[in-house]
Amino acid sequence: MAEPLSHRPLPSQPPRDPAWEELDALVQTLHAHGVLRLARTAVAAAPELATITTDTVNHSRGIDILRNLAQAADGLSRLDPDDIARTFAGAGAALAALHDPATPQPRGGLRGTFDLLRDDQLWRAAGPLLGAVKAFTAASRRPNPARAVSSGEAAPAPDA
Repeated sequence: MAEPLSHRPLPSQPPRDPAWEELDALVQTLHAHGVLRLARTAVAAAPELATITTDTVNHSRGIDILRNLAQAADGLSRLDPDDIARTFAGAGAALAALHDPATPQPRGGLRGTFDLLRDDQLWRAAGPLLGAVKAFTAASRRPNPARAVSSGEAAPAPDA
């Protein structure tokens, strides 16, 4: 006859915290998309990046480079991402049309010039472009408030 088995049930495990479940899912997703590998590579390259950064800052124009990058980042942060996407899509279409031999070329000479002046579609497209040029010119003629503040001058009041 067989001997009875001694069985002791394992203590019941408390349910796992949902936060740990979410963390596991996050780590799996980061791994699946290569973000963890990118982060590991960036951390491994930190000494080289630090050397490049210090060499750039120690350059005679290094501070100007950093200020320009900060200004560019500040300007980009004020733009709507959808506007940027449309702008680049338009630039891509313009470049494609520029290099496409099937794009119709306007007639030259005086007659071609008059044809362009009467082209309503051209003027509807050129109107916003001319408005953008005017706005760019007006903004580029204003003094830079960041430079005035850094030099100790009074910053000009913004246009209303």
